[in-house]
Amino acid sequence: MRSAAWSQRKKHILPLVRRKQKLDTCISGLTRGDSEKFTLPARKADAVKAFEGFNTAVRAIIDMPQNELSKWAVFDTCVYPVPTFIRGRVCISGDAAHAAATYHGTGASFAVEDAAVLAQLLSTADEYTESHDVENGGISKPNLLRKSLETYNSIRLERAHWLVETSRHIGKIYQGQNAEVGVDSTKCAQEIDWRCRKIWHYDVNQMTRETKELFTKQLETV
Repeated sequence: MRSAAWSQRKKHILPLVRRKQKLDTCISGLTRGDSEKFTLPARKADAVKAFEGFNTAVRAIIDMPQNELSKWAVFDTCVYPVPTFIRGRVCISGDAAHAAATYHGTGASFAVEDAAVLAQLLSTADEYTESHDVENGGISKPNLLRKSLETYNSIRLERAHWLVETSRHIGKIYQGQNAEVGVDSTKCAQEIDWRCRKIWHYDVNQMTRETKELFTKQLETV
């Protein structure tokens, strides 16, 4: 089954099909509520009313759920991005470093990218300790770890911040709240396409090579 999405201003629907043709329905809105809770119960009747202006296909999807519904709040770090992912010999990664809205559906894959960089750095650092004697001018393990994390921060910070920004941007497109795109389906598709491809076509092997090269240069400055 091909994926599809329908949107109007301040509302959209993404039907998600899992294995065995089981349907998950994701209904989203950007209107702020006054609740301090992350989740709230929702009534099917409210969803039906909210999407009564959509076509028959959407209304049929909205009518499908048999169980109780719930409303989930969506948060990100776009307004207050983390300025650095490291402090001394401590680092953060994944959602702790770059919590993004769900609209790209790729937060977990960026956490894997973080992990790949850290794995490369720790592996390279381990190779260094095996071939260099601290007592004979080699870098101490604490300083080696600091340099590893400085490299991690240099490699990941910009791309991770971009993920947070583009995820919010995609959400506004879905909700018809992007002034440049509006509700023009062609413009929406083009804008979403290039942003998704920047994620899908990212060269992880090149990333790890650049990580090792930058780390090696960092060690030369110690």
